[in-house]
Amino acid sequence: MSSHNAEIEAYLAARIGIQPRERYEDTAFIDIGRFLQLLHHEEWSKKPKLYTLLRLVVGSGDTNHVIFKAFSNERGYPYGDFAIPISLPYLPDELRQDETALSKFWHFQPYVLSPDRLMQEDKFVQNMNHAHRSIWNGDTYFNQEKFIEEGGSCAISIVRYVGGSSTFARKRISKSGSISNQTWRLKRFHQELTVLRRLQHRHLINFIGSFTDRQCFTLLLSPIADCDLKDMLNKQNPKDIMRLKTFVGCLSTAVLYLHDNDTIHGDLKCKNILVKNGEVLLCDFGISRNLMDTEESTHFLGTPRYCAPEVEGEEERKHPSDVFSLGCVFLEMVTVIRGFTLAALNEHLKGSVEEKNNDNIVLHKASSQVVSWLNELETAGPDPGLIPLIRNMVCVLQ
Repeated sequence: MSSHNAEIEAYLAARIGIQPRERYEDTAFIDIGRFLQLLHHEEWSKKPKLYTLLRLVVGSGDTNHVIFKAFSNERGYPYGDFAIPISLPYLPDELRQDETALSKFWHFQPYVLSPDRLMQEDKFVQNMNHAHRSIWNGDTYFNQEKFIEEGGSCAISIVRYVGGSSTFARKRISKSGSISNQTWRLKRFHQELTVLRRLQHRHLINFIGSFTDRQCFTLLLSPIADCDLKDMLNKQNPKDIMRLKTFVGCLSTAVLYLHDNDTIHGDLKCKNILVKNGEVLLCDFGISRNLMDTEESTHFLGTPRYCAPEVEGEEERKHPSDVFSLGCVFLEMVTVIRGFTLAALNEHLKGSVEEKNNDNIVLHKASSQVVSWLNELETAGPDPGLIPLIRNMVCVLQ
């Protein structure tokens, strides 16, 4: 080992120690990650919390040790710092079968969790660098005030800080199930977290913070919406018609902002567009894709009704796939703007597909019916309005 590397190793040994007396500060892991990078431990520099925990278990920084190897990418272990705290079912066999090492793991894991004071309302809300927190139980800090909805492994609710005034929309993704299921959920959580941290726009949902506890991966978001666009369209309130017209420009600028920042949303649909005080906000970036990310991306279909044909064919999402999906959203909007119902649109679309569930109607497979519906909408008033624009956005259907 060179003198330079020996010096770095000595720093890590001193910084991490053998038996910590209190929880490490989250900033300590930033330093540890940087020093691991200097030692060319690229993999471990990206998960310094897990490295620190395993170093305490093993008693050294030997990344060739069987325990380190069991948690490595090389062995296919899917979790890093975002999964901490890690429970028994998701530990590799090498650790579970070593009683001494397992006992040390349970003993030391609490020391790499975020200090309690970092979860206090003022510290968490003003966490300008959006550092992810690892905690034991999120319910210690937040009371659920209202349950909104649940779908698959994800649950949305309104929460308030215990003893505080701040309220947020909470999105919880369950950690339960098989390792493969949890890996898939963690991938989506990390993708959404990455996008929310990086981007800020008046028509995107605001990111407040994130944490992992024993049960869930959690995002806290703001503001709390009045409804989503699908609900607004179904209500058909005449007072909303003018607002719907303004939403076209708002949504277009939001998607343009994403594309200018090398991001594909991937699941544009009315349910993923929130309405608050007459403004629209894009949300749910769980399958978004950063075009500058050189790592192999996971293919998620998204919502079939709105997906572009190339996406269903498992091609990579690019700008045109978002444009197609937004065109499908505009189709539903202009239907209501023209005085028709979404039920009427769906009945028209069923003329070309055998599908009982409206949500399962795939618009690009009902191409002739979409075109004839646009023609009918065009004759419903003197001003063609959005219809030529929608035709261009879903031009594959013509």
